[in-house]
Amino acid sequence: MIRADLRSSVAQLMSSPAIGRALRFFETNADAITEEQIRICEIPASPFGEQERAEYLSQRFRELGLTDVEIDDGATASGSSEVLHAHRSSS
Repeated sequence: MIRADLRSSVAQLMSSPAIGRALRFFETNADAITEEQIRICEIPASPFGEQERAEYLSQRFRELGLTDVEIDDGATASGSSEVLHAHRSSS
């Protein structure tokens, strides 16, 4: 049974136009999102051997318009925009 306060919170979120747009985006782009996830997972990335995957992701972050894109010493790729901060790490 879902608690009443959680049910209320979910109902409030689902009535938000922004949430509706986000859900429609994911529904409309589900195939492309899945294909990209497969591409990412196909890049070898054993523990402490993730540089190639981090380089791919940093390139994609730049293509998507993120700024301050960097790869740290632990092969974690990150970048940001006005509304998003992207971060990929194995941990």
